[in-house]
Order: sequence, then C-alpha cells, then structure tokens
Amino acid sequence: MELRRSTKSYEGYPWHEQHKEELKDYAREYRAANPDYNKRRAEKAKQDRLNDPAFFRAREFAREMKAYGTTIGWYRDKLIEQNGTCALCHHLSYVQGKMQRLQVDHNHACCDVKTKSCGECLRGLLCADCNIQLSYVERTLTMGSIVPTPGSWLARAMEYLDSYAVQFNFGYNAFSAVA
Repeated sequence: MELRRSTKSYEGYPWHEQHKEELKDYAREYRAANPDYNKRRAEKAKQDRLNDPAFFRAREFAREMKAYGTTIGWYRDKLIEQNGTCALCHHLSYVQGKMQRLQVDHNHACCDVKTKSCGECLRGLLCADCNIQLSYVERTLTMGSIVPTPGSWLARAMEYLDSYAVQFNFGYNAFSAVA
C-alpha cells in the first residue's frame, strides 16, 4: 500500500502558528525565484490524477459531502435505504447516457445561500432530473398550493416534501389544498 502525503492544513499546530509569516515570506520568495513552480506543480497534480483517478474521485466526493454537512457514511446509508435509486422516480441517475451518482437533496429555505447545506436539512438522494423538477415544485409551493393527480410524479414529490416538512417543521404543508 502506497503512503500518501496528508492534505490536512497545519493550522492550529503551535510551530506553524509561531512561524506563519516566515513561512509565507519563504513561499513568496521561492515562487519569485522559481517562476515555473506553479506550472510544474499543476503538471504534477494532473499526472497524479491520471495515475490514480479513484483516489482523487473519492477525495472529491468526501469534500462534496463535507460541503453538505454530512459524511460518506450518511450517503451510503441513504443509498442503501433507497435501494440505490432516486427517492422520487425510483430509477438510477443517467445524464446524457452515462450513469451518475445520485444528488443530495436538501431544503434550500433552511440554509445560508453561501453554503450547500447545514447538514440538518438533508432529505434524500435524487436523480438529476427529479432534483431539478423538485426545485420548481418547491418554488411553486411558495406562491400557493398545488393539487396533484393521485399516483403521478407530482403526487410522490408532494408526499416526499410533506414528509420532510413535518420532520423539519419548515412551516408549509404540501397537501394543504388537498381535501
């Protein structure tokens, strides 16, 4: 097994904190003395990605889950709970003929615009098509209520939203207009 250099920041380490400005100055001087440093570094990173794409995809996925305020374990558990399919249409996610990872769905009304998610408002995993359509349904719900045809995709979407609206108590009931 090949050992990898850590990608952790050195922030919080006492020595680094004491010598932070010196390190910045050294790096600035080194880059000035070696103008092709950034180019060499970019080429090496590109070569590393080509040599071990699985490692870099896994790291990218972990970063994405962190941006959603969750973990790879949560994604795995939700994927198993949903039998590997979209929570709404119960199909795999295909975009332009290629199978893709299901997208994390969360309530946009809960979180700050700058972050993807706080981690508390995660709902489920959706295919790209359902994720886009659901965003339109959510926007429409803010303008009024919707009465879906029973058994339709829209009815399933409304039930999906309603189950999480109750769980998170975001103040709207998707079926408020349905008698």
